[in-house]
Amino acid sequence: MSCVTNIYLIISTPVGPSCAAPYTGRIVTVFELNAVQPEIQDVVTFVSSNLYNSANYDFSGITQAINVPYPDTDLSAQYIQNFGDSKSLADLQSNIDTLLSNAVLSTNPTVSDGLAWLRINREPPAAGSNAVIIVVGYQYVHTFYFITADDNFGLTSNYINILHSQGYKFISVAVGA
Repeated sequence: MSCVTNIYLIISTPVGPSCAAPYTGRIVTVFELNAVQPEIQDVVTFVSSNLYNSANYDFSGITQAINVPYPDTDLSAQYIQNFGDSKSLADLQSNIDTLLSNAVLSTNPTVSDGLAWLRINREPPAAGSNAVIIVVGYQYVHTFYFITADDNFGLTSNYINILHSQGYKFISVAVGA
């Protein structure tokens, strides 16, 4: 049985370190980047301004992070970094700007594109190491409920299971009004 929990988070100011030591491991941000929708700027702003903005990360050493956009991830592949390429928050933010400026026009937000690209193009994490995938997408309100689109949920679910078996943990974030 699966359980879905809605967590609403309002971020106003950066929080100081809450861990005794910086996070050791990999972080993959798989985020919606669709040049067609102006609302996607909210996703980009969240990822670049809030997600990595913490003293709990040491990008010059033990924390390795990459940004993987969806949909049509293969069209952005040349701009996706390798683990360890970004040595600072500024490097990760610059990479997001590069991905945004080269975003493709698409109306099909298929999360599986980003997850498939990661599975095929990057080595899985070492056994027993920390590795997390943070999926960030745009959410909109329709009457009385929230909708986060994924044009191929079945395939996305399949890749989540594969990546989970490789050692990744998942966090999902919906950004929107």
